[in-house]
Amino acid sequence: MLDAIGRELPNHKFAAQPLGNFAVETVTKTGDLAQQVDLYFEYHEETRVLIRRDFLGRPEAFEKLIQIPSTDGPDPSAPRLLTYNDSFLGPLVQFISANFSHATYFWNPITEIIDPSPVEKAKPDIVIDEFVERKLHDAIPIDPPEISDQRVAPR
Repeated sequence: MLDAIGRELPNHKFAAQPLGNFAVETVTKTGDLAQQVDLYFEYHEETRVLIRRDFLGRPEAFEKLIQIPSTDGPDPSAPRLLTYNDSFLGPLVQFISANFSHATYFWNPITEIIDPSPVEKAKPDIVIDEFVERKLHDAIPIDPPEISDQRVAPR
């Protein structure tokens, strides 16, 4: 993801965080698909995830990543990010936030409708529309006229 963003914003270097910043944890979870077939309480699976070390021992903080409206990174001259996202972006927040001076996460589970107000408010350098792949059969999100012609020149 950072490589793709770097191609759009070539004047800024994007770097993955060191693997040492993360620990591998085994978590038990139930996902959307189990819920869709009415097996949410019956079906659980163990999976391994990378969790930033400062979240270790604080599973509630890791689970609340999806609820974070914005983050500020360490470099105030770095680009600004806005995402339109569903719950699948939550765990990724810990990986991408440090590369942006400010990142705004806008919960948008109905991906075919793009609300222009977050773009106008956040003034991002790049916008990511993230959605679960099972939505690929839906209409492709279309930028509304208020924002469709806005392009920020690379810094």
